[in-house]
Amino acid sequence: MKFRAFHGVLPHESIIGGDFEVNIVIDADLTKACKSDDVRDTISYADVYDMVKTEMEIPSKLLEHVSA
Repeated sequence: MKFRAFHGVLPHESIIGGDFEVNIVIDADLTKACKSDDVRDTISYADVYDMVKTEMEIPSKLLEHVSA
């Protein structure tokens, strides 16, 4: 996922912002979805995107803080 966000320690980083790429790993048992082929039995990637987007919209000085 790619976002424009305003993270960083330097003053200009909170004004200009930067481009960030977020990669996540989701550990989940998807056995039911594999068998059913039903979207209700899997993870909503739209919901995952929205959660990450919400976090990225909160300015932080450290990327470690963003990812926690």
